Amino acid sequence: MSEEHSVDSEESTIDHPYLWTDERGRTYVGEGGQGGDIIRLSRLTAIAEYGFEEVVERGKHVHHALAADGPDGERIRIDAPRFLFPQSRKEHLSIHGDEEWKEVDGIPLLLPDEEPDDADEGGEPHPSERPTEVTA
Repeated sequence: MSEEHSVDSEESTIDHPYLWTDERGRTYVGEGGQGGDIIRLSRLTAIAEYGFEEVVERGKHVHHALAADGPDGERIRIDAPRFLFPQSRKEHLSIHGDEEWKEVDGIPLLLPDEEPDDADEGGEPHPSERPTEVTA
């Protein structure tokens, strides 16, 4: 007869990731057990959305368009792909330095410029903007 463990039992922590949010509103994903890898959920989401090369290999920051310090002082971080943008350090600091909130569908967003400083001519569109291929 096998012994059962709850998700929170010490014996089960190696078999599943942990998910938690810190006091600054940042959500993390980590391996169970001592010394496991930890990554911000926003970074993991950006890697899934934009690719490892774009986010990690190019050393990009991940900007939250729906982020901390909104107009009402709310601490909000939404880690959905629609609200995450890989940015160079310079671009990211500029976005937060300018604090130009734009209202989109009634939601205040801190959006990056349309054309980032290091944009390639004819670069790949955001995955959500790519045309969907229809097959018969």
